[in-house]
Amino acid sequence: MRRELFHVLNIGIIILFGLMFCTVQSVLFRTQLLSFISLDLVLLLTLFIGFKRPIIEGVLLVVVIGHFAEIHSGAPAGMLMSCYLLCYAATVLTREFFLMESELSIILLGASGGVLWKISFLVLAYFMDILPNVWRASILFLPPYLVALGLCTRPLFSLILKIDRATGVEEPSELGLY
Repeated sequence: MRRELFHVLNIGIIILFGLMFCTVQSVLFRTQLLSFISLDLVLLLTLFIGFKRPIIEGVLLVVVIGHFAEIHSGAPAGMLMSCYLLCYAATVLTREFFLMESELSIILLGASGGVLWKISFLVLAYFMDILPNVWRASILFLPPYLVALGLCTRPLFSLILKIDRATGVEEPSELGLY
């Protein structure tokens, strides 16, 4: 009973992190000083969910967090959620087929998730006929975007893993590298 209660608490904390990350992205990272970074904290949270959560729970979390991201960004309905779900699915496949134990593999997961997100965003923008408005900024800010994702993947994963340990969702014997 206690373990299930902590698991529900952990899911609530992850959703609150998603809401907080959406707010930080849409307010703080849109200022003139930080606009070139364009760090996608929600994408990093999505990659973590794909890396460490069961599939049904992960899909539900990504749908809720993707909906928050759409509300905060003003993007067309379903666009960001589709990109996040695609990155989630790719992370789950990566988790199943590859051994991801080194720090470099976690950093590469963050950078490759960023590339996949940008490609899926541009493909969806093409089909929604808004590609002329977004392609230039997407390509121009791709290098700093990928560097920021790569640098922030490991600290964010460590932070969420500490929350998982505190709520007992993931036991230390299951953690491998962490």
